[in-house]
Amino acid sequence: MLHPRRDPEEACRQASLALERNRADVPSTLFYRVDEDGRSARRVDTTSLDDDGLPAPASVDLDPAAIAPWPLGRAASAGRCLVVGDLPRRPGELAAGSAVVLPLSRPGQARALGFLVARINPRLAFDDRYRGFLELAGERIASTLATAIASQEERSAASASAALSAKLTQLEAALEEALLVKDEFLSTMNHELRTPLNAILGWTRMIRSGRVAVDQQKHALETIERNAVAETRLIEDLLDVSRMTSGSLRLDVAPVDLAEVLCAAVEAMRPSAEARGIGLQVALDPHAGAVLGDRERLEQVVSSLLSNAVKFSHPEGRVEVSLERADRSARLTVRDHGEGIAPAFLPFVFGHFRQGDQSITRRHGGAGLGLAIARHLVELHGGAITAESEGEGRGATFTVSIPFGRRV
Repeated sequence: MLHPRRDPEEACRQASLALERNRADVPSTLFYRVDEDGRSARRVDTTSLDDDGLPAPASVDLDPAAIAPWPLGRAASAGRCLVVGDLPRRPGELAAGSAVVLPLSRPGQARALGFLVARINPRLAFDDRYRGFLELAGERIASTLATAIASQEERSAASASAALSAKLTQLEAALEEALLVKDEFLSTMNHELRTPLNAILGWTRMIRSGRVAVDQQKHALETIERNAVAETRLIEDLLDVSRMTSGSLRLDVAPVDLAEVLCAAVEAMRPSAEARGIGLQVALDPHAGAVLGDRERLEQVVSSLLSNAVKFSHPEGRVEVSLERADRSARLTVRDHGEGIAPAFLPFVFGHFRQGDQSITRRHGGAGLGLAIARHLVELHGGAITAESEGEGRGATFTVSIPFGRRV
């Protein structure tokens, strides 16, 4: 009995075993399965061919006009079995052999799923009874093969459906995470935009109403200026992100001495660092050389890394900055010994709008745009930027590599 739930190749092998038990009627057989493109058929099983002499090509062209050992294409077009004569004789037989080619189709359908090639026993008369026996065997094999193919298609569809469902689940999770990140970003931006504006408006109203003493006006103006600078910087970061998204961020390229850029950024950051008792240690390679790049944008990168390092350093801590020549590129390293980066967040540290612990962000301020912008600017220069941290409370190291002489 044939079991239809098996795969198509197994169904053919099962049919071969059933026919092999009837060698008196069917001395030898070949099974061919039609390929997916429908242009050829490949051999999937045989029985009793060791000393039979039947040609058994691995693949047969299904073009009815093709020259092939077996007229599979013509049998498929005719929709019925064909008899092939003048075959090699089997040992012990005097007459040339013959075989039938049976197309195996789904019931009621003309398209062949496969083919059975069966040698005819020359000791039996190939009459209607013999032909009917082979055609009946072919019908049953075709039915089993069709069921096996349908079962395989069902399993493939189920597998594809499961894979699609898993993909949709992943996309839903990613969408939920993106929405959460967006909400956190908007909340942060609301805070970051309002804080300097509130300070500016508050001091401005106090000055206009005459509530600020003459000796306090300098302090008030400095506070207004400082918050205006912070607001301007935040707006510029938002504009940069917009340019990055649209692909319109451009570089003004010229030779740039990175040592000068680094020193300028360090001196600009020194007052903020000293206010918290943080030391800035600088090590410069005098042979680091110049790179082709946008000086203003490179200053932005260095300032962003230094600002982060100082911001997340512990009071009385230190930040180490170095510039060296590394093969064909200049390598800038900024290392702090402060808050560190959680291992789970490290892969996302350069992502747009991504920040680590929100409580730390609130304590130190920032919109979470600087590192994303820095990575984009470094990559526009043909370079690379990496982040390393041994975990929270273990500090962080950012490394930037900018190639020498590369046109950007």
